[in-house]
Amino acid sequence: MEEKRKICVLEPKAARSLFGGEDPLGKALTAEIRGTRFDLEVVGVMEKRSEKRLSTNELGFRYKTKKKLVSRMMNLMGLMASQTEWKRTETGVHIPIGLMPGQGYRWMIVKTEPTQASEVAKELHAFLLERGKNSKAYANLFLPVILEKRLKTEYQLKRAVFVICLVMGGVMIMNIMLLSVVERYREIAIRRVEGATKGDILIQFITEGAVLCIIATILGIPLGVLLAYFAAKAEPYALAGVAVPFKEIPLCVAWSVGIGIISAILPARKAAGLDPVEVLRNE
Repeated sequence: MEEKRKICVLEPKAARSLFGGEDPLGKALTAEIRGTRFDLEVVGVMEKRSEKRLSTNELGFRYKTKKKLVSRMMNLMGLMASQTEWKRTETGVHIPIGLMPGQGYRWMIVKTEPTQASEVAKELHAFLLERGKNSKAYANLFLPVILEKRLKTEYQLKRAVFVICLVMGGVMIMNIMLLSVVERYREIAIRRVEGATKGDILIQFITEGAVLCIIATILGIPLGVLLAYFAAKAEPYALAGVAVPFKEIPLCVAWSVGIGIISAILPARKAAGLDPVEVLRNE
C-alpha cells in the first residue's frame, strides 16, 4: 500500500469462485469500480469465518434466529439490513482505499469502545462537517445504551476481581514463604553462624518472594490471554471486538512483584529474627 501498488485481498468464497482450486496468490484480477478498470494483484486470502460468526450481525444478534427483530433494530438506527448482509457472504474483494476513484464515499463503518459510541459518532459528524461534507452519523445504541448498566457493572466487577486476586495472591505467597522459613530453620541458622547478618537473611527471602511472583506472572499472563482467546472464540460478537491490553501488562507485573515483596516481608523478618543457637540446639 505504501508503494501504491494495485493489490487486493480476497474472501474465501470469492477466491474459490474466481480461481477454483488454484492458489490465487500473485495472480492478476481485473475489476471495474465506478467505470474505472483495474488490474489487481492478489496478495492474500482471508481465513474462513465460522458459521456462528457469520450468523452474528453488528448488534450482536444471531441473524438466523432473530432476523425480524434485527431488521427492525437496524432500521431504527438507520442501517438497512440489505446494506450489511454482504459482509457475511465471504465474497468480498478488499482493495486499498487509495485506489477508489473520486471522493464520494457513501458510508464508512467505525469501531470504538461500546460506552463511547455516541461520543465518537458526534465527533466524526463534526469532523466531516468541517470539511464541507453533509453527513449523517449513526451510533450503534444496543451495547452502549441498552447494556450500559451491565457494562459498567462488568467493568467494576473486573476491577474488584483484580484486587481480590492480588490480595489472595499475596496471602498465598505469605503462606508459602512462611512454610519455606519453617522448613529451612537449619539452613538459616547455619548461614547466621557462618556470618550472615539479619539484613542478609531479610534480603534473601524478600528476593525469593519477588522472583516467585515474576515467574508466576510470566506463566500467568500467557495463560490468561489464551483463556480469553478461547472465551472470545466460543461467543463471538460482530460489534464488540476483543483486544488484549498489552500496555497494562507492565503495570500488572509491577503490581505482582510489589505484592510479592510486601507479602514476603513478614516471613523474611521471622527468618531474620531466628536465634541460630536455639535452632541448632533443637536440631
